[in-house]
Amino acid sequence: KEILDSRFFGAFDRFLKEGETLLQVTNVPPGSPTLEASRTWRGLIEDQLKRMDVLLAERGAFSRWCNRAQEIISGNDKKATIEKLREIVKEGASFPPDNETVANIRNLTEKCNQWIESTASALESDEKIPLSEAKIMLEEGNRLGILSKELRALRNGVKAARSWSNKLKKLSPDQAQAQSNLVQILLDEYEDMMISLPEEHKRLSHSVKNYCLCRRPFEGFMVKCEKCNDFYHGACVGISQARAEKKPIDNYVCVRCLVEKVFQASNSCIAGILRKWTSGADLKKARLADFQKQQRKTRRETKELEKLRMEAQKLSEEVAKLNETPPAAVTAAPVAPATTVSAPDAPAQVQVGPEGAVSEPEKQPEPATKSREELGRSIEKVTAAIKLCQSRLQDLHEAAVRLRNDEELENVKAEELKRWSIRVRSLILAPSSEELARRGRPLANGTLSPAMIGLMQEAEKYGLLRYADVKTVFNSFKCICWSAQAMDILARRPKASDTVAIVRQASKLKLPDEKGLRMMKSMAQRATSWNFKASRILMPIPGEKRRYDLKELRNLSNMAGGISPKKNLKTP
Repeated sequence: KEILDSRFFGAFDRFLKEGETLLQVTNVPPGSPTLEASRTWRGLIEDQLKRMDVLLAERGAFSRWCNRAQEIISGNDKKATIEKLREIVKEGASFPPDNETVANIRNLTEKCNQWIESTASALESDEKIPLSEAKIMLEEGNRLGILSKELRALRNGVKAARSWSNKLKKLSPDQAQAQSNLVQILLDEYEDMMISLPEEHKRLSHSVKNYCLCRRPFEGFMVKCEKCNDFYHGACVGISQARAEKKPIDNYVCVRCLVEKVFQASNSCIAGILRKWTSGADLKKARLADFQKQQRKTRRETKELEKLRMEAQKLSEEVAKLNETPPAAVTAAPVAPATTVSAPDAPAQVQVGPEGAVSEPEKQPEPATKSREELGRSIEKVTAAIKLCQSRLQDLHEAAVRLRNDEELENVKAEELKRWSIRVRSLILAPSSEELARRGRPLANGTLSPAMIGLMQEAEKYGLLRYADVKTVFNSFKCICWSAQAMDILARRPKASDTVAIVRQASKLKLPDEKGLRMMKSMAQRATSWNFKASRILMPIPGEKRRYDLKELRNLSNMAGGISPKKNLKTP
C-alpha cells in the first residue's frame, strides 16, 4: 500500500539504492564492519532486492495507470469512451480504493453509468424527449466528457431538432398554405425525431390542418365554435356569408360540442338523481325544489287568470257603454266663403275668412271607439285565453296531486331506491376498477352496456320501473349511448348513412338538449337531397346512352361543397 503511495516513492528509491550500494562494497579495509555486513547479509539483500524489483515494477504499472486515468479525469483525452473507462477501472481493481486517482476514476465511472442508464431509458421510451430536458441531459453528458452511443444519439437528436426548428422558422405562414408538400415533409421528419417541440409542431400542423366536419383545409367563409375553437365551412353547417353579414353570428357552437353537451347533461342528470336518493338532506332539498317550482307555476297562472278576467270585465263595460250611446245625428252647418291659399313648400292648407283672418286647419275627427265587431273579437280571444289558463291551472293542480302521490309511493321503496342508486353510481358513474369501467361503457353501436342492462333488470325485479326518477335514469343511459356514438361518428368525416341512422335513433329518445340533433337533421337532409340529385344526373339508364350535361355537373359539384358527410354514391 505504501509502495503505491506517492508520498513514499522517495524513501523506497533510497532504500533500493542503499541495498545496491551494500552489494557493491569492495574498496574497504579488511575487517571493516561494512565489509562484514556485506558478506554476512549479501544473500538476504540480493533476495530482498529481487522482491523489491517486483514491487518496483508494480509501482511503475500503477504510475502508468494513474497517468492514463488522470488524462481521462482531467478531460485531456477527448476521445475517451465508456468502454475505455470501464477497462481502466477493471485494470485498477487491485489498486488501493482510498487512493485519490482510484477513487476519482471509480466515481466518474459510476456517474457515467447512471447517466447512460437514464439517457438510454429516455431514448428507448415511446415518448419524445422535450428539448429543454434533452439540453440538460446533453450538458451533463458533455460535462462528464466520456463518449458513448447514448451521448452520440442525444447529440444527433438535439442537432436534428435545432435543424428542424430552423427550417420551420424559414417557412412563413403563407408558404405553409401554398407548399403543402414541404410542410408534409417537415411533419414526417418530426415524427421520426426523438426530441419534442410541441409548440412548433402545433403551429405547423395548424398551417395545413383540416377543419370542419368535412376535414378539408381552411378556405372560403368559415365560422368558429366558441367552445372548441375549431373552424367550420359555412356551407357545411348551413350558414351563408350573406346571412352572416346581415346578422353577425355570435356564440356559435358546433354540432360536436352540442352532442357532447348532451353527454355531459345526461351524466349530470343521473348524478343529481343519485345524490337525491343516497342522501336524506338532498332528497328533502329536491322535493322542496319541486314543490316550489309547482307553486311558482301556479302563482304565475293565477296572476295571468286575474289579468285576463280584468281585461274581460273592461271589455264588457265598453260593450255596455256602446249599447247605451245612441247614434250621433249628422247635421249640415253653413260654410263661410273662404279663399284657399297653398304654401309652395307646405302640404297643409290654411283658410282665409271673410274678414281676412287666418284660421287653423280643421282637425280630423278622432277615431270612434272600438266597433261592436272588434269588441266581440277581443272578448272571444280573452274568453279563449281564460279557458286555456283555467285548463293549465287544472293541469297544475292534478300534477301537484300526482307529485304528492308519487312521493308517498317513493317513500315505500326508499331503501330499494337507495341501494339501486348506489349500484348505479358504483357501476356507471364511479367504477372502482378498469373491468367495471369497461362493462359500464356504452357499446360501439350505441346500445346499452351490459352493466346498464343489468341495472334495468334489477330495477324491474324490485318494482322500481314505475318511478319517474328511475325512468329518467334509463332515458339518460340511452342518451349517453346515443351521444357517445354520435361523437364517435362526428370525430371523423361522417357518412351520410351514419348521420341519417343516428338521427333516426334520436327520435326515440328524450334528449336534454336538441340543438345538436337539429343540426344533424339539417346535415342529413342536405346530404340526402344531394344524393338524390346526383343519382338522377349521374346514374345510367339501362338501354339508353346519353351525354352528361356539363352545366348540371358543375352545379352538382358546387352543391357538394356544402355537404359535409361523405357521399356513398358511386359515379360511373
